[in-house]
Amino acid sequence: MAGLAIRKLCKSFAGRIVLDHLDLSVDAGQLLVLLGASGSGKTTLLRLIAGLETPDAGEIAIGGRAVGRLSPRQRNVSMVFQDFALYPHMSVGENIAFPLRGRKFSSAQIATKVADVAEKLGLEALLDRRPDQISGGQQQRLAVARALVRDSQLLLMDEPLSNVDVRRRDAMRNELRSLQQEFALTVLYVTHDQTEAMLLGDQIAVIDRGVIQQVAPPDVIYDQPANRFVAQFVGSPPMNFIPDGRVGLLGIRPEDLSFRSAGDDDLEIAGVVDAVQCLGSHNVVHLRSAGGRIAVIVDRQQQLEVGQQLTACVARCRLHRFATSDGARLTSPMG
Repeated sequence: MAGLAIRKLCKSFAGRIVLDHLDLSVDAGQLLVLLGASGSGKTTLLRLIAGLETPDAGEIAIGGRAVGRLSPRQRNVSMVFQDFALYPHMSVGENIAFPLRGRKFSSAQIATKVADVAEKLGLEALLDRRPDQISGGQQQRLAVARALVRDSQLLLMDEPLSNVDVRRRDAMRNELRSLQQEFALTVLYVTHDQTEAMLLGDQIAVIDRGVIQQVAPPDVIYDQPANRFVAQFVGSPPMNFIPDGRVGLLGIRPEDLSFRSAGDDDLEIAGVVDAVQCLGSHNVVHLRSAGGRIAVIVDRQQQLEVGQQLTACVARCRLHRFATSDGARLTSPMG
């Protein structure tokens, strides 16, 4: 059963198309990451789902129910923004209880529900503290608690970790994934960070200029990109592209290239070293070739110098081929 189903959704602002006949679904209990650059339509999509904006056309269903005519309050959706959007003047307990205020619950019922959710999320000892008195991980748990206490069918997360420092981000990302799996939450998570998308998502939906380019598990997105945009957007360094006749481009992941003796089934690319970048555990060598500049990931123990003439090799089974006209994948990998 789809926790979220979107069909032919369109939205424009001042004549500029932001979402263009977008289709997307998230299964119940699944975490789907919407991955795209700034301005690709990610946040607009969340606001349409939550009922904060009205679509020009298309349908949105949550838990099998069409919600186009429902107010934000009636959609049973929780939204987590950057910095978690907690109420700083309220205690942890009051923050958890807030979504229940004004609903048909007595004070005793609210207290019981808050205590139950707080215990599940390990917040029971923090109920009297303010958000600025708890850790970032606890703030994240508090944001999830507000979704659980109202039995939300869908949790929308808009780059919640973007303002968190790198050292804390890994731990909070892991904790979020654990919470999602433990409580079988249906989550649509928006980010521009490909690493975050690869680590968090059951599925990744790559969006560009209001159009979904591909929806697939992380490994498929990486190994079988649907088009040149996805191939170039996912991967660091990004995929290399070199001409392949009049109708195609060859795509080569930097980690699939190496400086070694060529085998019978290898493609060879000769060039001159332009730059060598140290990225900790490995180096990235930028090679200027007849087909353009390419990046090669090598072990740091390989001593290479700018100006050195080298030949990079790649097994033909690791090549990807894309159409020059529209960037669509022709074969991936090549035989």
